[in-house]
Amino acid sequence: MEIVFASSKGSQYRYFKSLCGRLSCASEVVTLMPVFFISWWKTGLTTDMVISGIEFHLQRKQAKYRGKKLPDWMWCAYKYRAAMRFCIIYLRFTHYFKLNKPKIVGLWNGHRLPEMAIKSAARKYGIKVLHFENGLLPDTTTADFKGVNDLNSVPRNSDFYESRKSGVEYKSFKLIQRKPHKSKKTQSLSSVDLTKRYIFVPFQVGFDSQVLLNSNWIQTMDAFFHLLCELVDQVEDKEIVFVIKEHPSDPHSFSAYHNHHPRIQFSEENTEKLIQSSQGVITINSSVGLESILLGRKVVVLGEACYKIDGLVCSANNLAQLISVTDNLSGWRPNPIIRAEFIAYLDKHYCIPGAWQLEEVYPTNGHVKGLDALIFDGLCENQTVLTCIESKRSDHLELQLNIH
Repeated sequence: MEIVFASSKGSQYRYFKSLCGRLSCASEVVTLMPVFFISWWKTGLTTDMVISGIEFHLQRKQAKYRGKKLPDWMWCAYKYRAAMRFCIIYLRFTHYFKLNKPKIVGLWNGHRLPEMAIKSAARKYGIKVLHFENGLLPDTTTADFKGVNDLNSVPRNSDFYESRKSGVEYKSFKLIQRKPHKSKKTQSLSSVDLTKRYIFVPFQVGFDSQVLLNSNWIQTMDAFFHLLCELVDQVEDKEIVFVIKEHPSDPHSFSAYHNHHPRIQFSEENTEKLIQSSQGVITINSSVGLESILLGRKVVVLGEACYKIDGLVCSANNLAQLISVTDNLSGWRPNPIIRAEFIAYLDKHYCIPGAWQLEEVYPTNGHVKGLDALIFDGLCENQTVLTCIESKRSDHLELQLNIH
């Protein structure tokens, strides 16, 4: 077995299932609960592994249910339940890996409890992990051996992009609007005058890994809002407005803040329109930041992100830096070469063409060939696969193989 995909039943499981039989390598899909006998001895499982494996899971749950007064004993019981679940998944997959000996395991994201357990089991047997996520560009999919989001393998050195000078053109992208969370209530907000000067501030899901793991100094949207309150009163421009849009996938409501400050407004306007009409975008590390780069807007990044690159965006690590960056934003311009080469790199070399959500229903050759090239690269430690000559969006992906 060359690659096994691990997933709970659902849309991601169906996507992985659709890949099997289409990829050129031997592959199969297993659920997070494959049925087999568990060997409890000599598994390599340690207390530190369990604590590390469930840490983000517990942090995410506490953030998701913030504001709900739950007794300490309930969180303690939940912690032990999570630890037991981690152990069971780890033990089951160590047994599976021992029997089937796959070279690669593919899984979604990699931060959540089940995936952390599988990754721990994979490390025991030296199995490479291929992380899947939503694509960085519209109509694409991310697949990366290093990780996702800030952990991915996208180069962060501005010199890398300035020296490329590929001259490769990329097509324009149409942004995809997210559907609101099922418990998110429609709010009757007064319309924002988009003809006035404003900075767009997209809120993020408070219990998402992007906020909990990749933001060192802002870890809740409440803290983000209060930071904006300090910022708006200290910037030199006393007429600039900050327009916030709540994340549609976040079930929490921030209606209590809607009329808190006259120059901080909330909007439900189309995200692309809010980006296009703004003077710039301030984000922790949202995908809206990347979308703003695609649309040619100025971006200020407060957390860690794969697009946090000097010359491409501005960044701030504290309030003083954020005030300074905001005051000077009107005179700053992103480096056009870095921007063009960064987008071209994502489009032509990094992103797998085709959104994973559509591959089950509308399979494409470019998607499978892009994954084939990536998996083959992972399987060949002493070989280099050069995927180029044509875009991965082409139906004919040519590979050059250099054997060292």
